[in-house]
Amino acid sequence: AYSYNAYGKITAERDELGRITRYEYLDDLHLVSRRLNADGTQLKYRYDNAQLLLTEIENESGEQYQLDYTPGGLIRQETGFDGQRTAYAYDLKGQLLEKTEFGSDGSQLITAYKRDSAGRLLVKTLPDGIQVDYRYDSLGRLIGVDDGHDHPLEFEYDPQDRLITEHQGWGTLRYGYDACGQLKRLRLPDGSKLDYHHAKGGALTAIDLNGARLTSHQFTFGREQQRQQGQLLSDYAYDDQGRLQAHAVSQQQRPLYRRDYAYSANGNLDRIADTRHGQRNYAYDPLNRLTRVRHSRDDPPESFAHDPTGNLLMQDRPGAAKVAGNRLLMQGDRHYDYDAFGNLIRERRGTGQKLVTDYRYDCQHRLIGVTTPDGRTASYRYDAFGRRIAKTVDGHTTEFFGKATTSSPKAAANTTAATSTNPAASARWPCSTAKARARPARSTTNSTTSAHRRN
Repeated sequence: AYSYNAYGKITAERDELGRITRYEYLDDLHLVSRRLNADGTQLKYRYDNAQLLLTEIENESGEQYQLDYTPGGLIRQETGFDGQRTAYAYDLKGQLLEKTEFGSDGSQLITAYKRDSAGRLLVKTLPDGIQVDYRYDSLGRLIGVDDGHDHPLEFEYDPQDRLITEHQGWGTLRYGYDACGQLKRLRLPDGSKLDYHHAKGGALTAIDLNGARLTSHQFTFGREQQRQQGQLLSDYAYDDQGRLQAHAVSQQQRPLYRRDYAYSANGNLDRIADTRHGQRNYAYDPLNRLTRVRHSRDDPPESFAHDPTGNLLMQDRPGAAKVAGNRLLMQGDRHYDYDAFGNLIRERRGTGQKLVTDYRYDCQHRLIGVTTPDGRTASYRYDAFGRRIAKTVDGHTTEFFGKATTSSPKAAANTTAATSTNPAASARWPCSTAKARARPARSTTNSTTSAHRRN
């Protein structure tokens, strides 16, 4: 249920359990100035009076996230809840030219971007001096990315602009499409072939590996009802809101396993009944964060605690936890150290904090090395898009080769030049007046996701 002010703006939101979230607005403006959460905590929002741009967010712990803008309304500088500062410089077209990250020790990491007259990224110069080069064809499609690390990326397209070949270092993926533009065949680097079969409406019906049936699928209204994989048959059932209600697995008509799901009135996962592991019941706080898991069998209950901003403080571990600027500093006998840019570099635990795990990062804040208390080491390598391509643990290397997560390599390239990560983009705002009478979509809470993943 919703309440509105005289201007049609939402002032209160009551969920199915009677919990109320309230919104306050600036005088004579329709901008949210404060959100009062159902647990009594609050967030505050402040704006630039001239352009009405969001300039500060004060979280539930009283910490500030600050934003400064250019005269044209582009973010010029942002300072995170942890005090981490990042500045941005643009050309006359508003395209990002340089990003500067300021460390707490006075150091700086500068990333520079060079573009062509069409605004396409040509060269990205990393803080360590490494250059990432981007190449395009005459139609403006990205055809190559090379960061000089012996793992270049190259792309080929068909006349319909669909990606048909993706070269990644030592291997190649080849894509084939049907008349409707759906993926029909994928050839893997080892020569294996995956064939995809679709119904007339576009729903996936089967996948073959080298001519042999791998899986069969049945979809109704976009939801998978049944999946056959070898001798295993999975059946899925959904409630009237489209949520998974049951999953049953059988082998040659012999039941093997079943799991049933139940949800609370406000949409949180409330219960899982599992024929193998028994029943689990989940409890949440007024902000829908997971606080407790009870098991029907001999497993002890699990408890979770959060700080006012939602950071997990405790998960069945004794001892207090300390968080500052969204960084966990201490939990029980574990102490955490960070570098000048906020990356976790050391975990100290045990008697006298003598058990130390060290973490190392590159200039893009990607994890490249770990050393555990027993002396074991692990190192990691990435491609130009930031995808992990190799892991070496105690001298043994595992290489990874994955299908692109986007159908457009150009889009992936653009993400490498992303500007701000400020929370304003993901801040929870009341729905607009135009949609006020429609129920806003409920995002999956972290607590619900955690409950699913734990099983």
